[in-house]
This record gives sequence, C-alpha cells and structure tokens, in this order.
Amino acid sequence: MYQFQVDGMGCSRCVNKITQSIQAHDPAAVVQADLDAGRISVATDAPADVVCEIVAKLGYRVRQLS
Repeated sequence: MYQFQVDGMGCSRCVNKITQSIQAHDPAAVVQADLDAGRISVATDAPADVVCEIVAKLGYRVRQLS
C-alpha cells in the first residue's frame, strides 16, 4: 500500500475524482483518504509513480510518503 500527501484535496468530491481516476487505471485499486491530513492510501498493482502522475494530472500537488 502506498501513501501520498495530496495538497488541495479538501472535500469528498476531490476524493471521488481521485479514486475514479486511479480505478480507471486499476479497477481493483482501493483508495482511502484522510481529508484532515490531506493524505491518501492506495492499494494497487500500479507503480507509485503512475499513481502520482494520475493524481497530478487532476491538478493536485502530490508526493509519495515513505
């Protein structure tokens, strides 16, 4: 499972948009969000850099957390 800091993710619509975009690439992906912390956790077979690219294309600043 990967964890990412997502700047600008402030509501459930943001989470839904991110989740749908990730699941368009990997339908089995599971996305959990912590809106207060601005973080998402993603369980996917896709590489972390691909997930970052997907989220960044939506207009968010994103970075993987170690």
